[in-house]
Amino acid sequence: MSKKEFEKAQERILSALSSGEKTRKTLLALDKDKFSDKQLKDNSPNSPYTQWKSMLGNAVTWLENTKRITLNGDKYRLTEKLKTEQDAQSQVAKDEEIRGYILKALVTSKKKKEILSFVVGNYTDRPNSKEGKTVSSIAGQILSAMVKVEEVFVSKGTYSLVATKQVSKKNGEQKNKKNTKIPEKTVSQDKIELHEAYKEPVVGAKDDARQRIMSPEALENLALGLLQKIFNDRHLKVTRCENIDGPQDGGIDGIIIVEDDLGFQEKVIMQAKYKKEAKFVPQCEIREFCGVLSAEEGATLGIFVTNGIFHSDTKKFIKKYTHKRFALLDGEKIQSLAKEHNYNWAL
Repeated sequence: MSKKEFEKAQERILSALSSGEKTRKTLLALDKDKFSDKQLKDNSPNSPYTQWKSMLGNAVTWLENTKRITLNGDKYRLTEKLKTEQDAQSQVAKDEEIRGYILKALVTSKKKKEILSFVVGNYTDRPNSKEGKTVSSIAGQILSAMVKVEEVFVSKGTYSLVATKQVSKKNGEQKNKKNTKIPEKTVSQDKIELHEAYKEPVVGAKDDARQRIMSPEALENLALGLLQKIFNDRHLKVTRCENIDGPQDGGIDGIIIVEDDLGFQEKVIMQAKYKKEAKFVPQCEIREFCGVLSAEEGATLGIFVTNGIFHSDTKKFIKKYTHKRFALLDGEKIQSLAKEHNYNWAL
């Protein structure tokens, strides 16, 4: 979806919260009545309703990161400054303008002070006024949010766009090649090794980081879409690919059924764990999913997806798990596969 549609999602959330606190579930159901029964029943990653929910999920995360909304218990509410719907919509437009100046500032890497100075200088001709200080504060919040969603990275106090990041062998970032495996064309027998650890994140004009992995909903949807693309590229027919996340999902967020030329089928189950920040996935969560995989009738391959990080002990544990095939996909691996299979991250 476009930048304009992402702004629309933010405005819908802020508009809904202007009338009172709402749970995340309620916010993700906004405009549900605008979709047909057929669209609502379609849980595939490319369905209009699934993509809209992912966009709303990303918008909630973005608004929370930029401190436009806050979580009070299990309900979200507007911050004190955004008391009306008009205030909220005006703030979205202002945030986008300021974010635009941050992107311009980061054409070359800069220190935070330099970035804020550039933004304020371009936004107002009175940088030392109350308005200038307010803009500087907002720019700081947005810059922090951009770091959280990995649109911007920081190294020794210097900020750069992720798209300009060059991973150096000297820094040891290409160590530990991954041995993740998925089925090759002959589903019942063969396996293939997926691409090695990523070399450069995929970020482009059509690939806004905020529209990629900013929420649990987006992670589930984008991971399913990517897996479907991988299987299709391996000349496997995908007969089923849907998100089944819900209160009765039994620890399974997605199911994919693939079939080879001989008619052999394989049932793939996926679980996705979203981490607000790049954190290690506890080994206990992997063990639990192994139990789900073992118990799921007909399932032969389990894929555990996260935007976080897998500890080395977790990887060792999976190598010893031989009951059924198992693959781990972390944030770096996901981006590597998206690049390899030319998968468009934009929702």
